[in-house]
Amino acid sequence: ASTPESAAPYRTLPNGRDGTRLTNIELPIAIGLRLGLPVAAPGTCECQQPLDVYGDHALSCNRGVERLRRHDELNARIRDSLNEAGSLSILEPAGLAARDARRFDGVTVAAYERGRPMAWDATVIHTCAPSHLHASAVTARAAAASAEARKQNKCADLSVQYDFRPFGAETLGAFGPQALDLVESMSARTFNQCGDPGTRSRILRRLAAAIQAGNARRIVEAHSRAHQERLRAAP
Repeated sequence: ASTPESAAPYRTLPNGRDGTRLTNIELPIAIGLRLGLPVAAPGTCECQQPLDVYGDHALSCNRGVERLRRHDELNARIRDSLNEAGSLSILEPAGLAARDARRFDGVTVAAYERGRPMAWDATVIHTCAPSHLHASAVTARAAAASAEARKQNKCADLSVQYDFRPFGAETLGAFGPQALDLVESMSARTFNQCGDPGTRSRILRRLAAAIQAGNARRIVEAHSRAHQERLRAAP
């Protein structure tokens, strides 16, 4: 939460056209996560692990559809930002890895910056997950940077064909180093086209708002299912 970009969704008035407006349910949860406040009632997840009041398990668990929805929304906003920057891109293209079924989250139609089409793969890591907590407590962006490194190694054999960019982000708002590099690149290209000095902050707000809205929906989904289970189990 100490990174400058973690405050991006709260630095300007929300705008529905920009995708930065959170609902009356999403906004209190997003603020609660940022301040370390309780955001939900305790319960039991459908994976049988306890749900804590801070939403940590809900944001770490792989169950539920909202995890995928958050991922898809983030990738859609990366694609839209690339399109605005003049680099037409498509989501989840098939057949890019000839030897296996690996798929990128998106790829530009033409060469981007290094003489090759740019492909990206995004992931959102919970900053306070048990597996990341020690590193996150010491170094900002540690969880996102680690996730980016793993994705980079996984797709190293495709670097001849594609300029691969892992895009790591954390639930508490930090972006990984390579994600920030891509934001800077998209911002510069968009600025060259429209001359708007607020381009970088607008892109960051869009991406950050998608993550925070997705966080809130994940917590609501997990705790709502726990509440329904309690009601069914009641005599």
